[in-house]
Amino acid sequence: MIRSLETQQLNRLESELLRLELESMSEQKIGPDEIIKFLDDQSDFTLEMKVFSHTKSQRFQKVEHGGTYEDPATQLPRQFDIRAQAYSDLGRNRCIKLAVECKALSEKFPLVIQRVPRLYNESYHEIYHAHTEDYFREIDLRTGIHEPSGRIARRLRTQSESMLYRSNEFVGKSSNQIGWKRNTNELIANDKEVYNKWAQAIASAHELIFECRKDRSLRNKIEVYNIILPILVVPDNCLWIVDYDTEGTRIADPTTCEHTSIYIGKQHKGSGVSLGGWQYTLSHLEVMTLSGYKDFTKKIASNGDFWDDIFQIESLSEIK
Repeated sequence: MIRSLETQQLNRLESELLRLELESMSEQKIGPDEIIKFLDDQSDFTLEMKVFSHTKSQRFQKVEHGGTYEDPATQLPRQFDIRAQAYSDLGRNRCIKLAVECKALSEKFPLVIQRVPRLYNESYHEIYHAHTEDYFREIDLRTGIHEPSGRIARRLRTQSESMLYRSNEFVGKSSNQIGWKRNTNELIANDKEVYNKWAQAIASAHELIFECRKDRSLRNKIEVYNIILPILVVPDNCLWIVDYDTEGTRIADPTTCEHTSIYIGKQHKGSGVSLGGWQYTLSHLEVMTLSGYKDFTKKIASNGDFWDDIFQIESLSEIK
């Protein structure tokens, strides 16, 4: 009931914002020139196609563009930008799934990430281990016989430092788009559009977590270890970082970068005892330029050491 009320409130808020936006619009009609200008200057579609085309060129076994999913917060259908999944060569029972959203920013209004050293308790990522019902056997107290547990998944976490997210490396904690207000000398900041996009990446990742169970069955595997990564991609030269120490003092000038991460610690939950609790925490959101995304996916496609480092199978522990 509470979730239903929250959904209704979100829907009413979105309707009100749309109404206010429509009221503020000019009566001037839109023609071909205006459409072309919008597509050239502001449309995310061109960036999406570049990301999609590059991902298909790598060793991802499945790449999707523009499908729909149900938003876990609003229960409304949404359209995702890109989804992709790749399997390792070693037994092909390790899988990396990407939930990618694209935002066509401009150099006049770039994204600025403020970063601090990552805490030790933020240095983790989780792995969703999907397996057969008889992978684990539990003793039946009535008969003394070990029977299949009935669980088909469990949630694992790196025991030591995550090789993806090392402690004391810089991690994003705040983001803004910054630009000059038109016809003034005033700087403005707003993260609404970017926030909407990275929230969609997280929501899209929710369904990928749930699909890990079905994916194991379709591939006829006893077990599959899955890492799910939400990613925001922006154009080159539109991502800036500013680093601070633990006291909040800026220690470096702003600089452009191609890849950073933001700590989010977002836990996803679902129903069903057999799902091993259906819980999974997305510890970070990846933020990349198009060039940064290409480098990252090439590493997934060709670097076996990268797979060994991030899965760390021998050092995983189950999260109950």
